[in-house]
Amino acid sequence: MKSKLTICFILICQSCLVFAQKASGIEEISQSLENYDTSFPFEKAYVHTDRKYYSAGEMVWFQAYLVDGKTLEPSGLSGSIMVDLYDSEHKLIAQRKVYSNGGFGNGDIKLPSDLKAGVYILKAYTNWMKNFDEGFMFEKKLLVMDGSWAPTEVNSSDIDVQFFPEGGHLVDNVKSRVAFKAIDVSGRGVSVSGQVTDESGNAITDFTTEHDGMGTFSFTPEMGKKYSAKIEGSSTSFPLQTVEDRGFVIEVDNSNMNLLKLKLRSNENTNKAQNYSLIIHSKRQLIYALELKLTENENLITLPKIHFPNGISHITLFDSESNVVLERLIFVDNPKGKITVSTDQETYEPRSKVTAKIDVKESNGMPVEGLFSVSVLDLGQTLDRAPNQAIYSDLFLTSDLKGYIDNPMYYFDPNNEKAKAHLDLVMMSHGWTRFSWDEILQGLPEPEYQVEKGLSISGRLMNSSGKKPQAEGEITMISQTDNMELFNTTQTDEEGVFSFNNLRYSNTDNVILRGMGRKGDKYVKIVMDSTTNTPALSSAFKSRFETQVIKPEEITSYTEKSNFRKSYVVTYGFDSLMFRDLGSVTVEGKKRGETVSRMASSTYGLSNYVINFNDINIKTYINPLDALENRIPGFRTNIAGNNGSKGSQLGPNGAGRMTNYITIRNPGGTEREGMGGTGNDNMPRLLLDDKLITYDQIVSMAPSMIDRVEAYYQETRNVFNTADLGWVLAFYSKEEGAKNVITKKLKNGYDKPREFYAPKYDVKEPVHSQPDRRVVLFWKPMLLIEDGEITFDYWNSDMDTEVMIDVQGLSMSGEPFHLVKSYKIEKK
Repeated sequence: MKSKLTICFILICQSCLVFAQKASGIEEISQSLENYDTSFPFEKAYVHTDRKYYSAGEMVWFQAYLVDGKTLEPSGLSGSIMVDLYDSEHKLIAQRKVYSNGGFGNGDIKLPSDLKAGVYILKAYTNWMKNFDEGFMFEKKLLVMDGSWAPTEVNSSDIDVQFFPEGGHLVDNVKSRVAFKAIDVSGRGVSVSGQVTDESGNAITDFTTEHDGMGTFSFTPEMGKKYSAKIEGSSTSFPLQTVEDRGFVIEVDNSNMNLLKLKLRSNENTNKAQNYSLIIHSKRQLIYALELKLTENENLITLPKIHFPNGISHITLFDSESNVVLERLIFVDNPKGKITVSTDQETYEPRSKVTAKIDVKESNGMPVEGLFSVSVLDLGQTLDRAPNQAIYSDLFLTSDLKGYIDNPMYYFDPNNEKAKAHLDLVMMSHGWTRFSWDEILQGLPEPEYQVEKGLSISGRLMNSSGKKPQAEGEITMISQTDNMELFNTTQTDEEGVFSFNNLRYSNTDNVILRGMGRKGDKYVKIVMDSTTNTPALSSAFKSRFETQVIKPEEITSYTEKSNFRKSYVVTYGFDSLMFRDLGSVTVEGKKRGETVSRMASSTYGLSNYVINFNDINIKTYINPLDALENRIPGFRTNIAGNNGSKGSQLGPNGAGRMTNYITIRNPGGTEREGMGGTGNDNMPRLLLDDKLITYDQIVSMAPSMIDRVEAYYQETRNVFNTADLGWVLAFYSKEEGAKNVITKKLKNGYDKPREFYAPKYDVKEPVHSQPDRRVVLFWKPMLLIEDGEITFDYWNSDMDTEVMIDVQGLSMSGEPFHLVKSYKIEKK
């Protein structure tokens, strides 16, 4: 007998109100899910590259997207994204540390010129993501091609078949639908046909694959019998799961656009007197939480889909003791927006200007705000075509499944009538995603890796032998470029340990640590902690390095065109993949040396006063400014907290907001005074090692770090490029080699992206006489769309060819977009 339950949203809400008023299994499960999500928020990373196929020595351009795993909105959780490149031996080839500006960042990887041909894997993650299974980190294939390309041949006869009963179990005398997937040794799906038999060899049912090695069959198992499958053309048999004497199976009908139908089947041995809990969630968002009485052997539940978000949803049935009875994944594809890409022409002449437009709207027609990236490729010189892995398929599908999915964009082709049914095969034949209910219900573990809002560095201050830690030592971080945010000081603990967190600096910034030991420790050194902790590649991708099948004629054509382009570089000095390296900031100012460090006269001219801190009993002063009182006529300070007490409230633990008040007398006798944390026109300008700094920064330094102060009065000329004339106080820190002082230059900053270069042919230049055979005609990351549309321009190359525009992006509301557009270049 069948029991039919049609559930509407109003009834769901009433059910929720009921279980909220008393302790129950469904309340415990729902609360555990909420607690887990609160304590372990999750992120997803996606990387859009300019293409998939490369030659050694070329540039990989990329944009990284970091999203909140629950809402898919740009993530503000982590501030750093790691992008790694591995070779087929799982060796790290390159690593980039990308600053995430509200969930977005971009960069590049210059492939070594001697890089071997083969399959490479690009991996992206945050430090926080390392708390979770590495199988859910972003991974993508990149192929480096040349004439030596020779993928390993795969033995097609070596096949494995895996079986997935719908719901997870075979139950005695209960009709079950079983999904299967046939794969070769590399994990690639293969087409097979076969037959299910019992232990006596009796035929039960036939089966055949429908798509990518996947298919389904149905049968009614019997307790005590053993079932196996035999593949045509193979002598190997593959066992099915053991039949259980009781339990539930599920049959899902997801074909209706508006309704989801669930059939829950059981047998007479199954306990139907207890209450069961049906939990449906998507990306940890609870959609339905139902307490059910499943009194019949077959129960039909109908649910409206209006409450399902786009993407994968989990269906889980629990018994009265919160044990998982069955699980099933479904996919709801309900795009909320539309993107169009248009060009001002469909056919262009060589070197002509292209004006392209991106138009993005919500489903209600409202304009979208978001960040996008654009790649424009000459398809005649690459094997690239429309990407089979894009931001839409990744954020909604592959990032929530553990395992490799070949060509995920296949399932989102609006012209493919079988895409939806084949996507349901993926749902049936892949393992559960991201977490285990058992782990959630048993309690929350402590995270091993912390969220990185910015860069973190740590280490120890030791004596010169590295054996004795320097307790209560001073560590000062100083930027010798124009990054004024990078100035801080801290004290080592009893083990000599120090740390700085939430930093932001690039590899082109000249940032140093200056350490000073205690009195009596003549020589010290800074020992930095390692910042390298690279997660392993997922097992799914480890087996995919050798599976790329490319026709020999395609390899030959690609290699010839690549070599032809390289010959132009040699002949004309023109690189079709040129970039503009922004380089490091050039710092102008006097070079500190032995002569300058002790002389009052410098490139700035003769200073009015020089105060040598080596001649001062610095222990009596809280900060370097205090030491200047009574040493420069008329100079006095009042550095106070909100209670007005000088000095005692200074520092990060001080109460209230710090106010710096300084008075200084001009040579003519008039006094200038002012207050503020960053200086104003009435206050002296402060320099540290020839760099403008703030008052808060100088007062955070220990006086023992200062070598001397030179005071200049600018009466007639402004050599310091300050806002006005007047006093400038130039502080100089002690140099390495001084007693108790050590200096160490910092590495491992954020990688500063290069600027993609593309020629503009509207104005003639001498370089334009050179041939233009670019593969990447245009690359534009970090393209901000504020009102639903944007236009951009670029110039075509010399080639008669077909061109593909690949646009990917993310709205601020968490909707990914992807579209490709093609046009032709033809000579008239």
